[in-house]
Amino acid sequence: SNPDGSGLTILTIPGLPAFLDVGPCIWDVSGTRTLCSVRNFTTGDPSYDGIYSVAADGTDPVRLTVDPYPPSGELGGGDIVGDVSPDGTRFTFVRTRQEQPVARRHEQSGALFVENLDGTGLRRLTPYGLPNSHDETAVSWSPDGSRILFGSELGSLFTIRPSGTNLTNLPLRGAGSVYFAREPGWSPDGTRIVLWLNLGTAGQPDLYTISAGGRDLQRVTTSGEVEFPNWGPAA
Repeated sequence: SNPDGSGLTILTIPGLPAFLDVGPCIWDVSGTRTLCSVRNFTTGDPSYDGIYSVAADGTDPVRLTVDPYPPSGELGGGDIVGDVSPDGTRFTFVRTRQEQPVARRHEQSGALFVENLDGTGLRRLTPYGLPNSHDETAVSWSPDGSRILFGSELGSLFTIRPSGTNLTNLPLRGAGSVYFAREPGWSPDGTRIVLWLNLGTAGQPDLYTISAGGRDLQRVTTSGEVEFPNWGPAA
């Protein structure tokens, strides 16, 4: 649709059945294509499950991943698209699988992956069980391309280099000892991070910002009814 809400168009992707669950989707840096997670919750046939690159008008679907762990039972994960690198050559996603054995706190766990936008160069960056695979799996590539930011299963924030090195737990100074953070995203200039944060002292989740080094925690909302923060193009 247009920014003012007019011109809403429902896209039909050729070659894919209409009953498939398509989303979440993200734009590539050119704005001409979207990357979408595709899952089949209707018939149980996992042959279509994965991430696809699709032209802005819904045509020309190109399959980028094949999900080896299709949804089953309580497992509803799959390959969940994350973010595109600033140079437009790679993308991140979280791949979810059944926990082995199913004796942990959760029945599923996820790992962070990176892949080229032409479907080559698949690489796992983190161990399974670290990225948050249950809530909204927000992954954010830093504007300079040097770090990838994500939330963990236990509500902490981590960064990692696209090479898979320098996995770092980002402290949230000023948040206290009890908190749960998710859905982090970089500001356009890379100096701050916006996130959904539930502080034990606040009694409700709200949106906050914090410096890239984990300092200067600032509360943005006070309603407790907000999710999915996304920093606009202006810093």
